[in-house]
Amino acid sequence: MKTGAMALMRSLRLFESFTDAELEMLGIVFRVREFPAGTRMCREGFPGAGLYIIVSGTVDLVREPVPGQVRRVASQGPGTLLGQISIIDGSRRNASADAVNDVVALEMDRADFERLFEAQSLFAYKLLDLILRDLSFRLRKANEALEEIDPGTIRSVEAMMSAIESVNRVLNTTSEMKTLIR
Repeated sequence: MKTGAMALMRSLRLFESFTDAELEMLGIVFRVREFPAGTRMCREGFPGAGLYIIVSGTVDLVREPVPGQVRRVASQGPGTLLGQISIIDGSRRNASADAVNDVVALEMDRADFERLFEAQSLFAYKLLDLILRDLSFRLRKANEALEEIDPGTIRSVEAMMSAIESVNRVLNTTSEMKTLIR
């Protein structure tokens, strides 16, 4: 299976700057995972145990803001990283990931990620650079999308946020007053 992981990494442009020795080491920590169509790969709100790199297939990222109301926020394909934030900070998943069709992915858990850094391996920093570049790309895309929002909508969102802050101030003041009265 480890040879399989290395071969799959070689097939992805993401790893083109890695040497064979580096890929061999990464092949030890990455596992090949197969998800049949319709499988939930990870669940929103649950602890993020690791990072996925999609090798083949399509994954829908979905959010469920209200129970029973599933909303697709993105579709991702080969070469995409999923779980970058969770592998860095161990936080909960921001979205669920569902295999649209049969998906093959490389998976590395957070403990293996940390061991790479504890071993002070230089390629661990190359892997971190790859993750940070991906996050930077996504942040730029999000900023571009925000710039395209209608200014009227932005004003409406700002007004809504201002109202929420006012309500929070009133609630906090009320709580403080109750404490003083007691």
